[in-house]
Amino acid sequence: MRTARHQSSRIRLGVLAAWLMIVTVMAVIPSTPAQAAVVCGPSMNVSTFTDLDDAVVCFNAETTPGVYTINVNADITYTAALTSILNATAGVSLDIAGNGNTLDAAANSSVLTNFDSTVSVDRLTITGGTSPLGGGIY
Repeated sequence: MRTARHQSSRIRLGVLAAWLMIVTVMAVIPSTPAQAAVVCGPSMNVSTFTDLDDAVVCFNAETTPGVYTINVNADITYTAALTSILNATAGVSLDIAGNGNTLDAAANSSVLTNFDSTVSVDRLTITGGTSPLGGGIY
């Protein structure tokens, strides 16, 4: 009986030691902050290609009349073709506020492709687009 109790104590100590090692390792490994996703709404802030693409997807889904704004807060280089702007809902429009920044399609596609949407672009440099239909804005 004493042997079984002694083994049980060793097992508990071993489990406790393993748990402490895991907790210690987790405390030492630096955590990477999660990238904030674009929050859909009347004003969307973007600073990466993924943010920009997500914001266009959000705009395309809007059905409530109003002006929706994408604020470009950094120079953005495309890593793929950007989702086309496509929202024909009456009274829904898009304002892309460039804030002096650049969208560079890096020969992936047109910089902006608009199908049947009301869009205005302000203080934005458009470069690096390529498409037989229009490299900058189509």
